[in-house]
Amino acid sequence: MLWLIGIGGVWALSCVMAVALCVMARRGDEQLSRIFASLPEMTPEVDFVATISEPEPARSAPAPVSRASV
Repeated sequence: MLWLIGIGGVWALSCVMAVALCVMARRGDEQLSRIFASLPEMTPEVDFVATISEPEPARSAPAPVSRASV
């Protein structure tokens, strides 16, 4: 009979801990949403992406120098 009381006690403690963790997680989510809502809207810097995606045109090779005129 003591086994059943012990198992019931452990089960009840586990349920209470699970509910407490869920409540703490919900409160943490609410606080994070308030923090992120108060931050100013940030625009991402994309200048470097545009530079990488649009490379400079390849430079043409210099004209060969003829040795005959030397």
